[in-house]
This record gives sequence, structure tokens and C-alpha cells, in this order.
Amino acid sequence: GLQAAFSAACAAADGISGKEETAGGGGGDAKPHTPGVDTAGLLRILYHLVRPKGPFHPDSYCPTPRPTARAATVSQPVARPSAHPERVSPVVFERFVPERLLGEGGQGKVYLGRYNDIRCAGKTFLRNPPDESLRKEVLAELEFFRKVDHPHCHYLLGAKTTLRQGGILVLTEACDGGSLFDLYYGADARITAPTAWRFASECAQGLAYIHGLGYMHRDVKSLNVFLTGDLVCQMADFGMCTSKETSVDVCGTAQWMAPEVAAHVLSKRAAEYDRRCDVYSYGVLLWEIFHSSVPYMETRLDQMAVVRRVVDS
Repeated sequence: GLQAAFSAACAAADGISGKEETAGGGGGDAKPHTPGVDTAGLLRILYHLVRPKGPFHPDSYCPTPRPTARAATVSQPVARPSAHPERVSPVVFERFVPERLLGEGGQGKVYLGRYNDIRCAGKTFLRNPPDESLRKEVLAELEFFRKVDHPHCHYLLGAKTTLRQGGILVLTEACDGGSLFDLYYGADARITAPTAWRFASECAQGLAYIHGLGYMHRDVKSLNVFLTGDLVCQMADFGMCTSKETSVDVCGTAQWMAPEVAAHVLSKRAAEYDRRCDVYSYGVLLWEIFHSSVPYMETRLDQMAVVRRVVDS
């Protein structure tokens, strides 16, 4: 337990052995050894103790390298976005009928289902009973989400934010294609160049729209690019969006994290960053789209090693 954790942390320090060393060749007065601490190693261990399954854990987001040959090819160079369905208000929890689990995260579960015969995705929350702090987190994300109305951004249908009568429920447009990451990695597929160009353009349009609203996304990556059934890209997951012009918060995922953001992982004295961090992340996303490969996957580096490489480069 705690004693083992403390011992592990101490093991990261250099020279803390409790022994004394003698000067010279065995004679003379005994002098205590002055310990030197491996600060980086100590901080890494402490981080894993505080957040054992956090984003910088060695096992976090480490896809297995794939052979060059792919099982499938994604080729759909032309696609038209469909019109968004009308928004729903008020949202009644009992009217959402879940059909299939789409995903599960730290906060809740997302189901594909129907609401009043509208095909949609519904997010329910795991915290039971739901509390006011969770409600404030959801309201903060919805503040931006309600403003979004663009063919290449994920669309909010409606939300129930009261804690009674079933709890919080967020309804969004159904994206049957999953995420861009699911498309190339989950399905082991290669994206053809014409299709990749279209994906790149659609993601750029969605991101430019977000910036035009005065926000920075701060977590641009393939897992946050959703695909409709017609394989039209939508920028998604606005939980880290902020209207602040600059920030010092550590946000995003290591492989897509801009150097000015990654610097805050290693030092509290790093400079503020602005929406240009999204431009860097978009550049990594472009590499990902055109290579149909996970950034840094072949290096087999863990998350913290990726952060150091990004900052040092």
C-alpha cells in the first residue's frame, strides 16, 4: 500500500542508501554520502501513484504496430454532408431508447438509440447519484456545444441537465462511421489519397469554424473526429474547448500535443499558449490521415517519452 508506494518513490532517488562512504582508499574520517535526486524519475513515479490510469501511463494509448499490408482500403473521395436534424427541447430522459453501446469513458456511456423516432447518440453519466459538480462540468461543455452549427462539427440535439428524473442526458447527432481512428486503425484500413484530401479539408473547415467562434479546441486528434454514415468528418468532443485567448492548462493527448502545451507537463514555468496549439495538432492529424498510422507508434515510446521528445525537438 502506502509504504510500498513510498519505497518505490525513494528508489528513484540516487544514493539514498543509508550508508556512509569513506574518503580516500579506506582510511580517514567517514563522511556521509550526499544524495542526489533523479527528479524526473521521482515525478514520474508520483504521477503514476496519483493517477494510475492517467493519460501519461506507459500503457495509455499505445497501439500495436501493424504490418504494412492493410486488410481494406477506404476510398470515397466525394461525399456531401446531410442536414442536421432539428434540436429537441425539452429533453425527457425516459423518451431515449438505447439500442447499442458505442463507447464508455471515465464520465459515462454513449449509446446509439432513438429519441422520438430521431436516430441519435445519447450520453448518460456513471456518477451515481449524480451531483452538482458533475452538472457544472456538463453545463460548461454545453455552453459551447449549443453554439455549434456547422456541417463539419458534431451537432447537439438537446440536453437534460437536471439531476432528478433519470439524471443528466446529452443527445447528439448519430455518427455511424465511428471515429477517424476507428476507421483506419480499428478496421486496419488504408485511406486513399483523394479521400485523405477530402478528410483533411473537412477537418480544417470544422476547426476554422471553432476558431471563428472565438474558441480553441485543445484536443484535436483522430479519436475526436467523428464520421457520419456517408464518411463525412465532424470535429467532436468539446470538453476541453475554451474561449480564453491564452491558457496554461495541460490539455490534449501526448502524440498530438503542441510543444508549447507539452512544456507544461514538464515545467510549471512554461509560457502561455494560444489557439495555434490547434494548428500544430491539426498538422499531426494530417500526417495521421495520409499515413493511416498512429503518430509515434513505431517508436514504441510511452506517453511521457513522447512529451519529452516533442519538447526537446
